[in-house]
Amino acid sequence: MKTPKIIKPLLFGLALGLTNFAFSQSEDKKEETPTWEDNFFMAINTSSYLDIIKTPLRQVRVITGNDMDANGNIIPRYADAPSQSATINFFSLGLEPRYNIKKLNENAAFALALPMSIGIGATSSVDETVLGVTGFGSIQLPLMLKFYLGNGSTYQCEKDYGISLGGGIEYDKIGLMNVSGESQPIENKGFFIPVASFGIHFWRNNLPVEINIKYGNGAYVEYANDKYGQPLKNEFNQLISQKARSSTFRISYVQLLNY
Repeated sequence: MKTPKIIKPLLFGLALGLTNFAFSQSEDKKEETPTWEDNFFMAINTSSYLDIIKTPLRQVRVITGNDMDANGNIIPRYADAPSQSATINFFSLGLEPRYNIKKLNENAAFALALPMSIGIGATSSVDETVLGVTGFGSIQLPLMLKFYLGNGSTYQCEKDYGISLGGGIEYDKIGLMNVSGESQPIENKGFFIPVASFGIHFWRNNLPVEINIKYGNGAYVEYANDKYGQPLKNEFNQLISQKARSSTFRISYVQLLNY
């Protein structure tokens, strides 16, 4: 049976239409696939006099005096002494790269954020009963998982206000520049500390901004001696012990740069 002449043009037109439809569908899907830029945000953060860091309490070996052996040689006498340092930055500045790993909708997303900062402030012992590092400057490097809701959560969000909640781990080091000149310098180590944050987001000059509170603390460490290696005693001359732990507290102003 012969195929009618009209069928061939119809089949050709249908094939061409289906090809164009399939191509346009694949192009639409390609356009809908989010790129790195669609989920990447960069912000600047600042803080003034509201950035406080305390190191963990550590026991250090100090020379408390000298003894002499039978041959007349001088032998240093050592003891353990507690050491804990703290700094209050009068100004700190940093960058906060962030990547939305899961966009729930236009107004909500989960993200990984790195709100790092460098602080300018003096470092010393937390009080007169313990030893401490004497230095200047600090650095904070937190890695946090955050949930954003509302303002600033995605590039498509148009909400006037929003919040963010986050948690993670932070590396801190204070007294970056040692200016003590002590004969028995104290080893100044960085430390890790769990942190959590809460932020309130709103518009300012057509850009999303945030007031963020970050707080963290470590485990308590008990000690029973003073900075001279002598046992701690109360006013009744009774032996006592005390506890101390690391902590970080910061209130910062955060502004997105690439919104």
